[in-house]
Amino acid sequence: MSKEPQSIEEIIDSQGELPHVELMVNPKKRIPKGTLVPMPMTICSDDKIIGEATLVVDKKREEEYFNGISLNQQFRGRGFGTATYIQAINHAHSEGRTFRSHDWSQTEAAAKIWSKFVDLGIAEVIEPLEYGKTEDDGTKKFTSHLQIPPRPVT
Repeated sequence: MSKEPQSIEEIIDSQGELPHVELMVNPKKRIPKGTLVPMPMTICSDDKIIGEATLVVDKKREEEYFNGISLNQQFRGRGFGTATYIQAINHAHSEGRTFRSHDWSQTEAAAKIWSKFVDLGIAEVIEPLEYGKTEDDGTKKFTSHLQIPPRPVT
């Protein structure tokens, strides 16, 4: 008997230890129309707003990616970012789209999450993660093209 393929969530959080988060469209922000749509999102956990993000939907390329994700300080380093990525990946896949990395502006935290996805075998490497530059505020930025198609890479 063959084993059913695991979901992205089961692969990333095999022990079920990540916190529960919801990624919701921010009702106070206007969503533009077109083929490249930046959607302002609110990140919630236990009915509290814990951060915000911009999820870009590229309807022409059938892709989605984050163009900025920010968690309140007390929620960083505790799995909330990874859990937020899972929600975004599930959203993209539910629409039949690939979830991908942002080409040229990834933070060190995002690079760490994407490295984990590559190590777990769910992300395809089109262009590897590379250090790009350090911003004036000291933030390190990375470039890459990594993607998670609607079906996990085996």
